[in-house]
Amino acid sequence: MKRLLLAGLLAASAPALAQTRPPQPNPDSLRVVWADVDHFWTAFDHLAAARSTADSLAVIERDYLAPATPGLRAYAEAANAKAPDFLRALRTHRRYLAAIRPATQAIASQRPAIGQAARALKKAYPGAVFPDIYFAVGKFEVGGSPLNGLLYVGAELKCATPTPPLAELRPDLRGGVSPLSAISTVCVHEIIHGQQRPGQARTNLALALLEGAAEYVAYRLTGRLGAAEAVAYGRQHEAAVRQQFARAAEQPAEARWFLATADAATGQPGALGYFIGFRICEAYYTQARDKKAALEALIALSDRPGLLAQGRQYLAR
Repeated sequence: MKRLLLAGLLAASAPALAQTRPPQPNPDSLRVVWADVDHFWTAFDHLAAARSTADSLAVIERDYLAPATPGLRAYAEAANAKAPDFLRALRTHRRYLAAIRPATQAIASQRPAIGQAARALKKAYPGAVFPDIYFAVGKFEVGGSPLNGLLYVGAELKCATPTPPLAELRPDLRGGVSPLSAISTVCVHEIIHGQQRPGQARTNLALALLEGAAEYVAYRLTGRLGAAEAVAYGRQHEAAVRQQFARAAEQPAEARWFLATADAATGQPGALGYFIGFRICEAYYTQARDKKAALEALIALSDRPGLLAQGRQYLAR
């Protein structure tokens, strides 16, 4: 929920980096790297002694960007992010960052859960391949995105404490913040996107299926929801949400259905397109006689005609 259209732009624009390796077929060879997060907190602490903006920029360059891993370098180059951008993000989210610091420094504790989710995906889809996962602290814009064969995760959005202070965050980001305890679901959701066969997701319905398939399969594999708020709201107001989406289903993909921005006037959370896709994929799997084949089709998006038909049937209720 995380990345959306911006992540697509990042993936398309990121330059090739020689230090990255291609996704691996063995889930046990999956690398989970959080060195950039450690470097960020070193910089954060050293900024206390900075006497000027120039000093602060030098700290960011020296402590955070100079030792950057391939993950942070891929993100910074794709997002055209430089030291002033990172410094601005830090300064405008200082209270929030301080609050989530303990969670971001506990990423290692989730390594077993991420590995377990990867092995479950391999069991469900033997052809799965696994990119190395890099955690870093970005500019508060991307939760997770494939970049040049690796998976970038924005720890500032996806490794939070359970109830972080959100006042410093833009409204469109608040619903996309998730706790560290859900990170295995976030990671496997993004890894599933890497298994999906190439295809255009130009309409709201097509994009809902792409995101909903990853969300539903990740939920089946981990027992946790990434888009928990959207799914909970959608289940409580399903008829109304379905009718609203049905009117827009064949229109070009719209951010309002997929970004995490809540509607203050109606009380609706953002990302309800994820809920619609989740429900369509859930019905597709439930109705399938061959569950193994259905799960593989959802992971690879190899039965787009069948999923579109299921979607139109669901929306016509």
